[in-house]
Amino acid sequence: MRCIRLTTTEQVHLEQLFKTTTDRRLHDRCQAIVMAHRGRKRKTIAQDLGVHRTTVRLWLKQYDEQGVDGIQMHWGPRQRGRIPKTLAPNHSRMGEGRAPRVWARSSKLDL
Repeated sequence: MRCIRLTTTEQVHLEQLFKTTTDRRLHDRCQAIVMAHRGRKRKTIAQDLGVHRTTVRLWLKQYDEQGVDGIQMHWGPRQRGRIPKTLAPNHSRMGEGRAPRVWARSSKLDL
């Protein structure tokens, strides 16, 4: 079991991040680290947060090796759009000018 020892400043920083973040995943990661510091087992932390115990182990390992930077989300570069720029202006106006489709019963089908 990975033992997490936090200094008072680290614990205050994690608790502040826990309270202020809007990202649910970062919220759960901070909570898991503080719970581990308080002596909770990985299995019970995982059950409380609704994740697998291996996930908790990885979060603790990342925090132990890299600190807060290890548990924050790191997004890759954004994927390029798939519609060519020459067609993009036309694509956004595709539904304009048409009457909306109305799905109504045909009078022939009424019995």
